[in-house]
Amino acid sequence: MIGDLADVTVAATLEKARHELESTQWSLVILDIGLPDGSGVDLIPLLKNEGKPPTPVIVFSANEVGNDIASKVEHALVKSRTSNEDLLATIAAMVSKSGETVS
Repeated sequence: MIGDLADVTVAATLEKARHELESTQWSLVILDIGLPDGSGVDLIPLLKNEGKPPTPVIVFSANEVGNDIASKVEHALVKSRTSNEDLLATIAAMVSKSGETVS
């Protein structure tokens, strides 16, 4: 769906996502809260990147998140209420804001 807008790496589990976040600097992370082995919320502190700018985060999840989580990310979107076009527009805005290609 993202096509030429970004290079995408998928991490289907919390363990895989943690490994990817610890080993690579990302331009943008699209985070699903409901992972089979835990909560994606646990990954948000890893994205603060001590000594470097924090990684922008879009939460894209089946359930709405509370203000405590939404305040820690750039966007919090609910899958059932977000069209593909809206998701792409949000990603494109984040990419143009950073001036980088998203991974």
